[in-house]
Amino acid sequence: YRNTPAGFTDRLMEETFRKKLETERHKDSEAAPRLEKEYHPGVEPFVGRERLLQEIHGRFLAGENPVILNGVGGIGKSALARTYVRKFREEYGHIVFLPCEKGLRAAVTDDSHCPIRGFRYSHAAYGSAKNYYKAKIQILKELMAGERFLVVLDNCDWFTDPCLKEVFSMPCDILV
Repeated sequence: YRNTPAGFTDRLMEETFRKKLETERHKDSEAAPRLEKEYHPGVEPFVGRERLLQEIHGRFLAGENPVILNGVGGIGKSALARTYVRKFREEYGHIVFLPCEKGLRAAVTDDSHCPIRGFRYSHAAYGSAKNYYKAKIQILKELMAGERFLVVLDNCDWFTDPCLKEVFSMPCDILV
């Protein structure tokens, strides 16, 4: 805004910066898709269970996929998953952490959890969240082809979620 401190000094300067912004937006929309943010769990107290962390890691290295942490609520499954991410972060090109309380489709289509550059939901482009989900899964599979990915599905109902088969077929390590 022109009248805001640290704003534009005149209309010419404003127009120059507007054109530059439009150019950058256009370049970004045409650039190859990539994940816009990485998951980095915060530091939290976690003691013990080193054997379980090594077992999860060993299963991934052996090609076992997905690795499912199962048990009653409150025993530390999510904390174990976050600790795994912190401990083995450097072995992955990308890590996606999806909270699945509302289901896997909702978690994948939520652009705040899994943002991809140049790829946003709009009703005009996709018509429905189901179509957007399918398109986003395809983009994710293409991104995963070149690097080692870890997808963490937190609080996922792996007994009944209808999207699991498709997600489990993705070429990445999956920790549920």
